Amino acid sequence: MDKEAGLKILRETLQSRGVSRSYIAESLRIHPSQVSRIAAGHFKKMEGNALRVCKFALTMQTHTNEDSLTDSITFELNQKVAQIVSINPEAARALTNMLSAIIDQWITDSEKARNNLSR
Repeated sequence: MDKEAGLKILRETLQSRGVSRSYIAESLRIHPSQVSRIAAGHFKKMEGNALRVCKFALTMQTHTNEDSLTDSITFELNQKVAQIVSINPEAARALTNMLSAIIDQWITDSEKARNNLSR
């Protein structure tokens, strides 16, 4: 994500979603002034907190229906994953492996249950 795209996403999120700078700061555990500075474009490179804030705004933008319980849980999970990955990009691989293992186990358990029912 480049600086221009990141700023556009952040500004759109702040305007259209009714999300406050304080909410973003609290979610990412940074000072609200950092979010204000980033939203104003006062940073040189898309890295560190600027990247974290813009990625967080992107996750907020992709969520469209907060009324559904499933959507809300998915949204919350996406936020947490984005937060972890923005803090530690290497965590993405570990999370992917962990989630794949969970899915594989559920599929295996589901197949076993189906086979037991068909007997």
